[in-house]
Amino acid sequence: MIILAYIRRHHFFFIATVSFVAWHGLLLIDNKNRILPLFLVGIFFCTLLPGLIVVTALGAKKLSLQTGILSVGLSFVFMLLVGLTANYAPLLFGSKRPLSLLTVMSSYDLWLLFIILWSANVNDSLPRLVLPNFTFSKRTLAVYILVSVGLSASVLGTFRLNNGADNFLSVIGFSILIINFIIVFLWRSSLPNHAYVITIIGLSVALLLVTSLRSNLVSGQDLKQEFRVYNITNNAAHWSIANFRDSYNACLSITLYPYTLVKLLGVDANIVFKLVYQVIFCICPLAVFLVMKIKVGKSLALAGTVFFLSLPTLGLDLPLQARQQMAFMLFSMVILVWFNHTEAWIKRHWHALFVIFSFAVIVSHYSTAYIFVGTLLLYYFLRSILLATKFAKNQELKNNFVLPGKIILLTFLFAVLWLGQVTAVSANLFEKLQPALSAFISAGKPDAAPEITPVNGQTNPLYGYIIKTKPEGAQLNIETYKEVFPVNDTLKASPPLRVLPVAAREILTSISKKLYYVVGIIFYPTVIIIGLGSLVFRHRKHARRFLEKPEYIVLSLSILCILVLQAILPGITADYGITRAFIQAFIILCVPFIYGIKELTELTKYKRFAQGVVVAGSVVMIATFSGLTNQLFGGIRPQMNFNNTGPYYGAFYVRKNDIEAYKWIEANISSPGNVSSPDYSFPTALAYIPEYRHYGGGIFPFQEHAGNYTLFNYTQTKLGVTYTTGSVLAVKLNRQSYNESNSIYSNGASIIYK
Repeated sequence: MIILAYIRRHHFFFIATVSFVAWHGLLLIDNKNRILPLFLVGIFFCTLLPGLIVVTALGAKKLSLQTGILSVGLSFVFMLLVGLTANYAPLLFGSKRPLSLLTVMSSYDLWLLFIILWSANVNDSLPRLVLPNFTFSKRTLAVYILVSVGLSASVLGTFRLNNGADNFLSVIGFSILIINFIIVFLWRSSLPNHAYVITIIGLSVALLLVTSLRSNLVSGQDLKQEFRVYNITNNAAHWSIANFRDSYNACLSITLYPYTLVKLLGVDANIVFKLVYQVIFCICPLAVFLVMKIKVGKSLALAGTVFFLSLPTLGLDLPLQARQQMAFMLFSMVILVWFNHTEAWIKRHWHALFVIFSFAVIVSHYSTAYIFVGTLLLYYFLRSILLATKFAKNQELKNNFVLPGKIILLTFLFAVLWLGQVTAVSANLFEKLQPALSAFISAGKPDAAPEITPVNGQTNPLYGYIIKTKPEGAQLNIETYKEVFPVNDTLKASPPLRVLPVAAREILTSISKKLYYVVGIIFYPTVIIIGLGSLVFRHRKHARRFLEKPEYIVLSLSILCILVLQAILPGITADYGITRAFIQAFIILCVPFIYGIKELTELTKYKRFAQGVVVAGSVVMIATFSGLTNQLFGGIRPQMNFNNTGPYYGAFYVRKNDIEAYKWIEANISSPGNVSSPDYSFPTALAYIPEYRHYGGGIFPFQEHAGNYTLFNYTQTKLGVTYTTGSVLAVKLNRQSYNESNSIYSNGASIIYK
């Protein structure tokens, strides 16, 4: 009876204890049948439970959306501590390979015991949160069904594409999720909050998975590099910047963090990079939703979140950049705890949470850290100027959102310590910044262009690449120049549209191109500037609110200044693309953006019409930048998430045949740097063979050295084209000079010639 009473009173803790014991048992069993239950149980213990215990210690009483989001972020930090402890504690006892399943398990258990005892001591009881009550109407169930069907179809469609089938199921699945968003907006007055949450999660996860799940192996240029540093840590059973002095290796988000997940989830590292990271990142748009919700309500916040997911490159590039995903997720936590104090426990502890998440951002990704720290310093500078104004001297500008200078200083010092001393990757920043400053000082005068010989009256757009990559002293004749002229690689209009007159199709294609290449670039900055103007200048009450509580506006102006600096000095963030920087900035600028949307809708007295325009605009944006519009109208390059052609597919899609060929080269060719292969194949080899040393140049005639081996992979053997590094142009490949009798290795897709 005593046991039953204990179970009834602490049922959650009892279930968690039983699951915890079962989880450890599964970890110690070497059996393939244990993988799925181990993963399902382990994902809860690794990505949610530690954070839930910490928030109870901080005073949380119920499981709200904000509490759940912060629990995921705190669990990430918890796993970093587990990895660091397992990485360094055994060194005290002389171990040269400290990382193992046993050390990671022991470290996890000790840290978990510590936070449980801490929480129990603070609350005089075992950790406990009140679960929310979920209400389900017919409309709510319909939303859940649509999300489930859309997400399932999107994922299954991606598997079909991987097996060589068409993209019909992927397109239908993602379209269902967009239709569900429209339905949720129409039913907004009768739906509970969790219907909004599941809509955002479904759309976010599908957007990411249709890209990340392409291939069973890691694909994408950045992800290959990230997987390489993970494998360096895994092979050495120890993380150290001395193992490989590179900026990527300084990111704990792609070294120690995935190592602990792989060990505690019992899955292959490919699953962590391609699946787990995508699910965790969906916390970021949820945080953006909450930040906007407190300003404009949940309906407009939902539309604003869809605009966030529509940002160019978010669905196409970000799933292939794990370190950046984790850094953005943590950065969204920083903004959330800074400006959303709807729960009392957050209001009491937001300074501590700010520091914790700031430190996690810094150790997760160097470029995100540069922008973050630079924004904080500029924020402090601009706010200091505001405090010196005549108005400020007559007002009390202290409020709950003021970030103390000592916290900014602490964040800055930690960034200097980690990036400048521990990992020393900031040297790369200064190396990149110097030429950018020189170019800016010289008023951006371009270098003298090399003399270009036209071929048939045309100038080869790859001429600069040819000059840059030809071996020293090599002479280029006109025939070589002609051979590498790019081929056209664009989508055609979908079959239903081909019945239209040619003129109509050309108009639709032109609209599609303008939306993709021009509108997004103009639309977002314009709306943000309108929103900032609305907040500060349009109404007196807004202006007064700005001067009394200026933190958010000052922070927005700071991040805008950083974006302008990056556009002028690209090296300021060490080759951090402006589109990726804008994704980070939008986590702050989402509020001015949504105010800009609100300002535009108020131009008309017809409220419903204005709301319809907002929804239509968000649908057009996400359909365009996810690739759906492109599949319909054509006219632009195929995207890897919906196609088995195009530059991303040709250059970055990885197959098992490729890895087998690299392993054969490593085992059978002794001379390093003696294999010519496509430029982008080298990072693929390094991802799975970190010490691969056989790259000897590209496969174009002006790149190859006499006597080299030549490797053709699937793109060259099956598609007959190749791609240059950094180029989006397919190049027709002439294989006539390669005699099949000279083939020394073939696995059906990859061929090696001597």
